[in-house]
Amino acid sequence: MPSLLDELQAILSKLDYVKAGDIILAEHHNYKLDALWKIKEILEDLNARVSELEQAGAPAPAPEPILTAIWPTYRHDFQRTGYQPKPVKYIVLNGYYSWFMVYKADGSVLYTYYNQVGSEDGSPVVDEYGKMFLPLDDGLVRTGKVWGLIDGWYITAGYIPYGLTLRNNKLYIPSGDYGLHIIDLVTGERRVYYTEGEIYCPPYVDEQGNIYFGSQDGYIYALNHDGSLKWRYYVGGEVRGGPAVLSDGTMVFGGTNNCVHAMDPNGNEKWRFCTEDWIYDTPAIGPDDTIYFASQDDYLYALNPNGSLKWKYYLGQYAYYRFPPAVDPNRGVYLLDDDNVLHAVDFNGNPRWTLSMPGTGRISIGPDGTIYTGAGGKLTAVNPDGTIKFQVDIPEKAYSEPVLVG
Repeated sequence: MPSLLDELQAILSKLDYVKAGDIILAEHHNYKLDALWKIKEILEDLNARVSELEQAGAPAPAPEPILTAIWPTYRHDFQRTGYQPKPVKYIVLNGYYSWFMVYKADGSVLYTYYNQVGSEDGSPVVDEYGKMFLPLDDGLVRTGKVWGLIDGWYITAGYIPYGLTLRNNKLYIPSGDYGLHIIDLVTGERRVYYTEGEIYCPPYVDEQGNIYFGSQDGYIYALNHDGSLKWRYYVGGEVRGGPAVLSDGTMVFGGTNNCVHAMDPNGNEKWRFCTEDWIYDTPAIGPDDTIYFASQDDYLYALNPNGSLKWKYYLGQYAYYRFPPAVDPNRGVYLLDDDNVLHAVDFNGNPRWTLSMPGTGRISIGPDGTIYTGAGGKLTAVNPDGTIKFQVDIPEKAYSEPVLVG
């Protein structure tokens, strides 16, 4: 016999929060449906509490070593792959100027929301219950549910460049005010650690709560779980990309000194690999710990875990690059350059195909190999063989990564 929670979930699964194509304004909400979702959350909490009571006296389970949120950080995971292993239900886009957009997996619109303030590059994060945190250029982080309720916000003093990290009920916000803002979502406690430069890429947070990130002041930072300084290491230039984390805990950063740097958790530089120009965004890590990144010198690079060159792939002259590659563990590496060309490269550095796109921006990949982007004012889904799956007009271009909600 189904439980009350099961019956409620069955009802909710048949409902859309709004009609397809609706534009939601802040003052217009479906409060009855909001109430149903709230009841579902209460029942889930009660079920969890009952389970805790039933298991009283049993040994505490080991901490979960992997992230459990739907899309918990920039590029989905701390390997910065941009790959969602779960079947895609919704595609979330943060527009460059003003719009926030959610589409269904077939490209039909669920809803769009006019924010009045855009995000340029900032990407949302989504927890395991569908709650999202949406960064904006005015320093706000709006909150709500993927299916349509925008209900609150947190405030920082500067714009939020690439996105956020969500782990262990804490929200980590890199900011243009030179600070890393840490908000405890349970207690509301807030801490800020200030550097001497803007912080672009969201931090890596390990299982012990230690925090690692780079700043435009040229330093790579490590903070203890309480937000105090653990160490910092000067590399020069602006550290814009990373960390991307290898299986042994090594962290790889990229920056405007033309180099990628590999750091261990104790603050020791293991190696560096330098190119002929900037590395503007984060590297990505493949399933065998190969490190992929693009440089402004027009090449896509692959490095072995020890920092030696595995191969490099020529993207084309003046293919100015500012966005990160995405890695499909089953098919290869993808990158959308500023000449609006989507490149597909296999794990040996051989070209598979290229495809002209309506614009440039970040890309994400679903478990079936579909590549998604909001480049050029269109939501485009590309099949693994380079053919167009669908392409629909959206209110504005999105440089931010498509967040794929499974």
